[in-house]
Amino acid sequence: MAKNIEELKEKYPYLEDLERNLDDDQLNVCCHKSNAVVAAGAGSGKTQVLATRFAWLVMEQIEDSDPSKILTLTYTKKAAAEMYVRIYEMLSFFAKDPLCPQEKRIKAKNALEKFNSAHIQTLDSFCAEILRKSANLYGIRPDFSTENENSLSSVKFQALQFVINLLNDNSIQNKKIKNTILHFSSSDEIQKIADIFAETVYKHTSLATEKNFFKNFAKTQIEILSEEWKNLCLKFQTTAENIFSLIENFPFYKDDFIDEYKKLLYSFQDFLSLDVKGIFTLSDSDFNSKIDQAEQNITAFFAKIKNLKYPKFYVKKSENSSEAELKELYNSDFKPLIDSLKQKTTKPEPDKNIADAFFSLFATIKEQPYNKILCELLDDFTELTNESKRVSGNLSFSDVSCMALKILQEEQNIRDQMIQSFSFIMIDEFQDNNASNRDLLFLLSIPQGTDLSILKDKNIPLRDFILKNKLLVKDKLFFVGDEKQSIYKFRGADVSVFSQLKEDLAQIGAEDGEETYLHMSNNYRSNDKLLASFNTMFGAFIPQEDGTWLKNKNNLENAIFSLDEEYQKDYESYYPESTIAWQVTKDKKHQKIKPAQLSNFNETNSHAVILLNDEYFKNNSNEFLNEKDNVNYFIAKKIKDIYENSNGKAKWSDFAILDKSRTNRKILCHWLEHFKIPYSLDFQSNLFSESIANDICNFLMACIYPANTNAFAGFLASPFVGLSISEIENILAIYKNNNERQIFSSSVEQQIEESFCLNLQAYKKYINAKNMYLEQQPLTLSRPVAETLNYLWYQTGYRYETLISEKAQLISEQFDTLYALAIKVDSQGLNLADFTDMLEQIKQNSKNMPELDYPIEKDDCVSIMTIHKSKGLQFEHVFITGITSSLRPENEPRYYFDEYTGLVIKPADGSRNYFFIKEKKLAQAKELAEFRRLVYVACTRAVQDFYIVGSIKIGSTNGEICISEAVTSNPVVNLINHYYKNFYINEDLSSQQQSVQFEKDETFTKKIDFMKDAPFTLELICPQSKDLLFSLNADELPTNELRNKIINENSKYYQVDRKEIIKLEKKSIVEFSPSAFEKLKPAERYSEKNAAKNLYEEELALLINNCEEQSEEDELKQPKNTISKSDFGTLMHFILESSANGNNTILQDSNGTLYVENQTILDMLSNFSSEDKKQSLLKICKSMENALKNSELWHNFQAAKKIKEPFWKTEWNFKMRIGKNIVNGIMDLIFKNEDGTYTLVDYKTNKTINPEYFFYQQSLYKIAAANILGINSSKIQCILYYLSFEQSVDITKYSKQSIDESIFEELKNL
Repeated sequence: MAKNIEELKEKYPYLEDLERNLDDDQLNVCCHKSNAVVAAGAGSGKTQVLATRFAWLVMEQIEDSDPSKILTLTYTKKAAAEMYVRIYEMLSFFAKDPLCPQEKRIKAKNALEKFNSAHIQTLDSFCAEILRKSANLYGIRPDFSTENENSLSSVKFQALQFVINLLNDNSIQNKKIKNTILHFSSSDEIQKIADIFAETVYKHTSLATEKNFFKNFAKTQIEILSEEWKNLCLKFQTTAENIFSLIENFPFYKDDFIDEYKKLLYSFQDFLSLDVKGIFTLSDSDFNSKIDQAEQNITAFFAKIKNLKYPKFYVKKSENSSEAELKELYNSDFKPLIDSLKQKTTKPEPDKNIADAFFSLFATIKEQPYNKILCELLDDFTELTNESKRVSGNLSFSDVSCMALKILQEEQNIRDQMIQSFSFIMIDEFQDNNASNRDLLFLLSIPQGTDLSILKDKNIPLRDFILKNKLLVKDKLFFVGDEKQSIYKFRGADVSVFSQLKEDLAQIGAEDGEETYLHMSNNYRSNDKLLASFNTMFGAFIPQEDGTWLKNKNNLENAIFSLDEEYQKDYESYYPESTIAWQVTKDKKHQKIKPAQLSNFNETNSHAVILLNDEYFKNNSNEFLNEKDNVNYFIAKKIKDIYENSNGKAKWSDFAILDKSRTNRKILCHWLEHFKIPYSLDFQSNLFSESIANDICNFLMACIYPANTNAFAGFLASPFVGLSISEIENILAIYKNNNERQIFSSSVEQQIEESFCLNLQAYKKYINAKNMYLEQQPLTLSRPVAETLNYLWYQTGYRYETLISEKAQLISEQFDTLYALAIKVDSQGLNLADFTDMLEQIKQNSKNMPELDYPIEKDDCVSIMTIHKSKGLQFEHVFITGITSSLRPENEPRYYFDEYTGLVIKPADGSRNYFFIKEKKLAQAKELAEFRRLVYVACTRAVQDFYIVGSIKIGSTNGEICISEAVTSNPVVNLINHYYKNFYINEDLSSQQQSVQFEKDETFTKKIDFMKDAPFTLELICPQSKDLLFSLNADELPTNELRNKIINENSKYYQVDRKEIIKLEKKSIVEFSPSAFEKLKPAERYSEKNAAKNLYEEELALLINNCEEQSEEDELKQPKNTISKSDFGTLMHFILESSANGNNTILQDSNGTLYVENQTILDMLSNFSSEDKKQSLLKICKSMENALKNSELWHNFQAAKKIKEPFWKTEWNFKMRIGKNIVNGIMDLIFKNEDGTYTLVDYKTNKTINPEYFFYQQSLYKIAAANILGINSSKIQCILYYLSFEQSVDITKYSKQSIDESIFEELKNL
């Protein structure tokens, strides 16, 4: 190639003028004239090369320099936008470059003038253009849209209705259909079978799908089963003959059972003979009869084989072979042959065991009648969904691309027009495309006028036809990609297509003997240490002292890409010598730099950091943070350390955290917030995890649905209003009993004012909320959603709530997501109800969240994204998580789909299915192959260093510690264990196979000794204590306090509006507590006799002191191991409140010792140094609690919880005005009974029963409850519960309906 390169440099010297000129590989790619496939490794600069090639084509290959003659296709919109800019900049450079020949400059300028006609777009958008031109010919709306977020949901809904209709059809003709559906799903799994219908049709068919698509698969399966049955019979015969050969030549005793072996094995044709094709031509009854007989034969035959004993052999003394040699031969050759014919009862292996294979094949043959009907149903459902698509115009990307291919194949005029339009086609990231995309591009590169009608007539594959007839022009197609970065299998990408292109283009040939397969392997992204790691990790290439690379065959099986191309599977990717990543000099010579030598811990920029999920970790789970917290704590702390130790050089945007999936993001964000690290998410999977989305959604829901109490409660609690929970409860209690049923009605407002359930400040907030709602509700319902969001975010000042603290700022980008969703809804002509419905779906399941590209306001922040999203990006420091766990799916798929055999569903009874087992194995192999590529993409995003961070599950086998079987198939785990053998075992105690222990100074990680030639270092994460959770943001003020602090500090910058919303009478207002009324003795005495005994008097006398309210100084003087009366009352009220809400406060360990975990109670018990005294107090409290729970009162309370509309409150705060006096109190417990009455309970810890002291107090509670609930006070029963007596006292008849103001004067005088 050297001579060719020098010729190119001489011919196109202006290409050397680029700021970063092209290296030899890049120049060869840029100026290549023939069809080509370019393998461009990570960081090889392919975007610049493609931009330069575009300019080169315009200036050298297109006479009129028209950029519209070049079709440039990319995989994503983002890549298309970047390519557009880079090409425009490249043309601008050459148009102005004084060293560029004038003729070329003029051509570049002309191209710029016409650049708006350039075709730089995604393949999807190009296909859509083709379809729109011919949509009417195929009964499709020209104004179709693609991939609405609800597309699959809509198809699933259709499928469910389709299946239900079939099951509800009780006609005789439909009986087989019902049986078929129930064969593949039990009666309670109808949704699952409907989902399989929907997903299969949605993912594997399109508007271009021919009729009988699935029915043809049923025929194919029968053909395969017939052929496989014949092959299996031949395999059985060969195995039997091998056994007979060994019997004849082995010194077996010639007993009768030898003849039994021969007789049985030779009779296999009698038992296993089956005309698979023929039986499907029989009637149902004959088919069933034939199948039953065959099943009996097969079962009986293999049962006999299973019962055969192994033949015994003997050794003659004169023979040369020793007994040991014969035993080895017997165990290695003879016995395995017999074992392969014996059916396994557990874990069948049809790919290894002949008997298992027969049973698997037979089970599949037996259920083919069901499969045939299933395929017919799928064809019917495909027609149904396609008709729906034509009517709605809502198409999938597959519909668009497949229809575009169909149009180009069938409509010669359109194809010829397209062929003439484009002289050159460049396709980037082609490894993420598939066969349909390749065929479409092939059609654009054949001669005009080519007759393709023969394809449909003779059912000839398009690719085969084009290649066989060598129809491709030789200088039009230019595919660029990297098979090692093909990671979109779930979107239909097929890496084998990119691999096959090498052979396809080579078969056509090239101009002037040029190559059709080119490489770009120089890496301009990562440093030399990283490149050394990459080449070793992925290809087992070891850097040598002489500057070369040596492939270490011993390491190959443990490399990420562990196979050589000679063992090639079309779904695998490989790392041959041609793909070795090199670093080159930064001058114009681009000379290859000698590879870095990795010889010690400090010379490597690649790191594996692992948490051992072993017995030691599990046994200390009460002490340590959990597995996910430990891993994410390390990531956050390490990022903080690197940032702070960079001497101001590092920016937060230098860091990226790449995850395999988004499942643990909430934990990760939690620790980043703890270390006050700003971050941005590629996708808001937890949109409703914080308050922003909830607050805005609640306001919008309240505007649409005025009767939605939950939405109003959320709105009132949000920063838009700022009411407390107890204040909102008071408002909603009045609203609930209001006849107008309007929360902002005048009557509700009047009752709130009269009941005085809100203080002045809260009342002002309520009035402001009312004014805002009444003003904005009609506007919100009529204007675009984005405009409403703009008002709520900026004009209400909500945005400033997110500026209160660093933590609050971290979540502010959630608004960007909401705003992007609103723009999307507005652009689709949808309304506010559609928007809130979308939000509700997202709230119910985050998977309903559509992918969005929305602007992020934060410039300097850590990027959190999936590995898929990181493609094409680079970061100084990369943290990769989620790639050390098991690769097994959590739930085994119920079905698989293969392009050759079609749909295979696992039957409801779980019986073995030949195709299901085969497809499952193939799917697992493909998933593993894609995982290897995913790891490659993740690691190669790094510029300076990368960290693979995760946990590895450690188990044991036969008493020895080992890596859990669940992760042994993970190539990353195997790679770590290859270089750091037994890293999970304490070497000092290897004989005892002990878990790794951590030293006291190892508080963060434990470094493992660096191993020679290892491509990365290894550190073990030291499990962190749960105490970390209690130290979180300990120095951070609560939001309300912080808000008030900021307001006070900045009060001088604004004027406080002192205009009163409510004018209170200027009277002297005094607040009273209901307990103060205990001082007043009512005229009426409690007349019921009560002989109850104080059950705890003596015990409590030793534990309760006479101190009431004490200063902090006096607390030191109170008797040790005692508690004050008030604290004891508070303690019991706290315990009983927890009980009412279903929680246990006092717990008991296995030894019967009582203990508490609540910090409030622990503080109350801090005066107890004697454990015995503390136990005595806790036993009394527990006994009182249990007595209450066993009482009739508690029984009534529990029954009240179960009524249709239950209502109960514990520790219910209230404020009430009586004249000029305010009563402020707390009700211990109130609940609504089934008959509509209410029971109000007050707990008493008094030594004696004197109900009359509480008549006034209970009357006030009763009146307050009646006002708040909007009911007559006669519906409220008043109960005193005396804890020391374990007795209820009903004082309802002594309570008053109203309280005279004179009572307050009397109380003042006292």
